[in-house]
Amino acid sequence: SLQEWLSCAGVTLDTDPASLSSAVNGAAPHLRTMGLYLDFRLDYRSRDSHIENHDGVVCYLTVGVQVAWNSRAEAWNEIIPEKFSNRRASVQRYMYGVTPRFTFTGQFRYPSYSFLLSWLVQALVLVALPAQIVGFVAKFMIGVPSKIYASICNHQFDIYSHFRGAQARLLNSSRTFESLAGEDGTLSLEALHRQMKVVFEEFIADGTVSDRELMRVTEAVFKELDQNNSGKVEHFEFLQAAQNLDTLQVADMAHFIDDEAPERSCLESLLDDTRQTLRRTRSRRVVPIVSISGRGPQPEGGDAEDSSRNKYSSKEEANVGLS
Repeated sequence: SLQEWLSCAGVTLDTDPASLSSAVNGAAPHLRTMGLYLDFRLDYRSRDSHIENHDGVVCYLTVGVQVAWNSRAEAWNEIIPEKFSNRRASVQRYMYGVTPRFTFTGQFRYPSYSFLLSWLVQALVLVALPAQIVGFVAKFMIGVPSKIYASICNHQFDIYSHFRGAQARLLNSSRTFESLAGEDGTLSLEALHRQMKVVFEEFIADGTVSDRELMRVTEAVFKELDQNNSGKVEHFEFLQAAQNLDTLQVADMAHFIDDEAPERSCLESLLDDTRQTLRRTRSRRVVPIVSISGRGPQPEGGDAEDSSRNKYSSKEEANVGLS
């Protein structure tokens, strides 16, 4: 009822308007003889925007009063019945009343995936920025190391080409170890030191590196090579150290060589052709061709001119032999 709504606003019809607002000139002694505006403010909040024990939307209703001269004039015209006369009667009423006004506001919060994605991108940019600064400094601002780092960063990598190089370096490292190892098949600190002297012979001769400095470096290298702390460097330890700078390790090469390996992923089959390249290379047969000139076997589909020349030489010598 009106009385209840006014009670929510803290007033009654008998409240003195002057106690509510001093800005109204010539206020009446009571609200009922002056009028007022009854303001309803409805504030809607979503589940994540309110603190009530409710899973749905909550509406907060606030009731207020604004004092004002709120009058309304009405007039009625009535026709007097004919048995009396044809005159009309007019009635006018001047009223002071209550006018309701409504204001709607709200706050709705829902997960925004676009905002979350934007936040993640910005966070990644901020996290990656220090790494980019460090990379720039490392590649361009620290002298000789920058030259090395820039060369590595700009190096074009191909698995198949690197595969051949890694195998060649692995075989070379194996032969090197065999030449340095003693009779027990291991490499000692003394043997490594002798070989280090050969490597740094030029720098020892001009005084750049002293024998004490070289021995200290040799001991550090030996400790890094001796992974199982046995006091000797074994063959597998030497090969592991030789492969430290290689992107392809022995296990990686075995993955491409093994024809009975488990099926690769779809993306590996689609984007990497290393295994297929190795198979095509193995399928190229070497066909022996009889050659008097001693050029040895030639690959199938070899140079047609060389083949013709070999056959001509064989026929010519055969004719000489018959004569």
